[in-house]
Amino acid sequence: MNRRDALARLSGMMAMGWLGTKTAIAAEITTGSAATTTTAAAQIAAQTAASGKPFTIAHITDVHIFAKLNAQKWFAHCLHHIQSHSDKPSLILNTGDSVMETLNVDRAGADNLWKIWSGVLNNENSLPIRHCLGNHDKWALDLNRDHPAKKDPMYGNGLAMDYLGMEKPYYSFDHGDWHFIALDSIFPTGEDKNAGWTAKLDDEQFRWLAADLAATPADRPVAVYSHVSILTVTSMLKQKPGENGYNFGPQAMMEDARRIIDLFAKHPNVKLCLSGHRHLLDRIELGGVTYICDGAVSGEWWKGPRMKCPPGYSLLTFKPDGSFDYKYTGYDWKSDPLA
Repeated sequence: MNRRDALARLSGMMAMGWLGTKTAIAAEITTGSAATTTTAAAQIAAQTAASGKPFTIAHITDVHIFAKLNAQKWFAHCLHHIQSHSDKPSLILNTGDSVMETLNVDRAGADNLWKIWSGVLNNENSLPIRHCLGNHDKWALDLNRDHPAKKDPMYGNGLAMDYLGMEKPYYSFDHGDWHFIALDSIFPTGEDKNAGWTAKLDDEQFRWLAADLAATPADRPVAVYSHVSILTVTSMLKQKPGENGYNFGPQAMMEDARRIIDLFAKHPNVKLCLSGHRHLLDRIELGGVTYICDGAVSGEWWKGPRMKCPPGYSLLTFKPDGSFDYKYTGYDWKSDPLA
């Protein structure tokens, strides 16, 4: 995302009335970087979720945007559907795999995908949005270790963070009466930037998470979101129809789930963990925490429902007492024989 795109997005937000009379903050945004724009917009959104009142957030994941199968048209339709609710969400959380594939393409191919994403988001969305990174967003992770892209300063997180306006791959913020934590769940495997990846938190991020939770007031409920699930039943399923047995692996869910869950046990105010990655929907209650793996905006990668889970997104209403309401909804996706 460049500064021109960021300013265009800001103008759209102002036109929709999301900035209200906060001209001082708007002035600060217009002079900042794309990352500053995204951060400031989310800060404004937090002010719209007044303390002591419920607020609604939309969760999208696994858009997998590309130039085929009318993905751009249907992503735009999904965004319009989100914005059409009478109780309009005050924020969108995007848990990654925003683009179809940058793991094994060159820089030009990756840039083309992110430009498609930015075009749809800037033109069709007026709501503040927060992101975390999915495996398909991380440029060149699956390329051979000797590929020139491995030495590019935008390798891995850099390119996606630039287009998404992110300052860090993991971060936290307050919204209404809740505290939200975004995690980076994708890391290269092997040494020396070898090809491939695994799902986990590295030690530095885990220490940061522990410190962030310790610094959060015990009476402030916490929601955590990541691309790969900390815990999901869907990780057990074989990918191909008719295959028997169970499927576990370092890319199915976070391989260090136990230490994360044990950390949450020390903080009873952790109430919810949201994720995507599997393109399937499940909900687990464990130790006072609800783990929701949401269905994908792209469904079966823009070919229809995945195992009867339709292309869609979820709406969550967060309440000051730490409870929440959750609903997964389709957005009227239909197969297009001309796509």
